[in-house]
Amino acid sequence: MSKLRVLGCCLAVWVLCSRIDGQDFDCVDIFSNLEALPPDCPDPAEEPWCACLETTVTPTTVGEYATIVQELIYVTEQPTAGTYIVDVSGGTLDLSSVAVGDEVMTFLVDVYTGQPEDFILDFRGIVTEKNANSILFDIVLQEVNQVTQVVLDYCDGACSPTDEQHSFGKLYEGMLTSRGPDGGFTFEYTLIEPDPLSASPMRALEDGDLDAPNFSIPALVTITDAAKKLYRNPTCNGLTITTTLVPKVLNAPLPAEYIEKVFETTVDFPPCALTFRRGDPDQNNAIELTDAIQVLTYLFIGTPTRVSECEDAADADDNGIIELTDAVRILGYLFLGNTVIPDPGPTNCGPDVGDDGLGPCVYEC
Repeated sequence: MSKLRVLGCCLAVWVLCSRIDGQDFDCVDIFSNLEALPPDCPDPAEEPWCACLETTVTPTTVGEYATIVQELIYVTEQPTAGTYIVDVSGGTLDLSSVAVGDEVMTFLVDVYTGQPEDFILDFRGIVTEKNANSILFDIVLQEVNQVTQVVLDYCDGACSPTDEQHSFGKLYEGMLTSRGPDGGFTFEYTLIEPDPLSASPMRALEDGDLDAPNFSIPALVTITDAAKKLYRNPTCNGLTITTTLVPKVLNAPLPAEYIEKVFETTVDFPPCALTFRRGDPDQNNAIELTDAIQVLTYLFIGTPTRVSECEDAADADDNGIIELTDAVRILGYLFLGNTVIPDPGPTNCGPDVGDDGLGPCVYEC
């Protein structure tokens, strides 16, 4: 019998909550009947497994570093995830500062048991390999407290979920992949399959603990942490975050239509201003001779320039047309000293106050 199943049978009340940073699991009601299903779960006779998931992005401010957290409940008599995939549609994941050995994510199970200590499974994602646009990481269990050790009574207490026999606490292998500036990213992990003949024949949690216990299992997955400065919200528009769970099933296979659970979350941001610096088509935050050259090249040579990325910045006289007078206006501002460049001007960033028909542009001023 699963150790977690034994724990569930012994408790009169199981409080479903995360105890980290005061964040509560609120995607299901707190209930005292350990075998009760939340009201939004389907009839198990019609659909064999159920989970609930809520995604939170903080802050919801354009261009800011953000924390993405998912509160997840694997509901009564349901299997935990063998594969977990999250697709974030926008924003920028920057892996340039990440090094092998860094911690990039956390996975937490923290349940009040009525004992002096909670039952805690505290996993951390540790980078094992870095590539140009992706990193690989292992999800590894940290040292466990006495309550957790007693519940996971491996080898009659002689084994620990973090010892060599249990892969030194390793449970999942994951990958984090950036799709470039404002392209979003994917986050995924899957259960490891240890070699049964090796010195580490088991996962951090044994199969009985990953199967279907008779109570719900709460988990808190921190995909990105704002403090680590890995992910920035998009400069404009909202996000769609799609999460796919594939269960870890030891019993008879589920029908194909029940293998995956897909959750979609839309995150709305406040409207963002389309800002630029007029007269700065090369977008280097300074009005220089190169800006006039950008306009002339765009008009007469046809080779690629940055003018097409932000036509308003090249429209130095703000008449709604990119033409020779724009290059002349920039040169006059630089060398005559008495030429005015219309709002938002050459020194301040701001939106285009008029509707001139030119395409919108946003860049960091």
